[in-house]
Amino acid sequence: ACLGSSIDESTLRLIAGHENAGKVNSDGSTGHAIFYEYDDLVGSLELSVNAGLLDCISTKYKFAHDQIQSAAYNLIPENERGLWHLQIGNKIWTSKGAEQEKVLFMAVVQLNLGTMFIKEKEQKIELARLNLRSGESAISSVSYPLAASYLKA
Repeated sequence: ACLGSSIDESTLRLIAGHENAGKVNSDGSTGHAIFYEYDDLVGSLELSVNAGLLDCISTKYKFAHDQIQSAAYNLIPENERGLWHLQIGNKIWTSKGAEQEKVLFMAVVQLNLGTMFIKEKEQKIELARLNLRSGESAISSVSYPLAASYLKA
């Protein structure tokens, strides 16, 4: 639900956890795991497909209705949502491999939604650099409104 109305399996692979998946509490300290193993995520998505909550077309899962996505997102306590976005953004960006440009926008959107949990100056500077890079990339693709949103962040 944090990623929007749909997700494909390649994105799931980017955010899927490992045995040492990031564990974090709402105050930023280590604690409960936000991420799950890839097979567990796919299993949960398949259960949701069978229940009619999600549609699956090829390798893409999509909420059957925007209200279902909204309800799922609202299950996350409001004071933890930014933390989830920050963790997802970090996971996407650190798992990017050779697909940097492909995941840049997705990671930056998530990181921007979690900025209130960024405490270290170096991390804030890195996010500013990523926003600048996203803005420049959006400008080069003639997506000026998108560019403006990144350059304002």
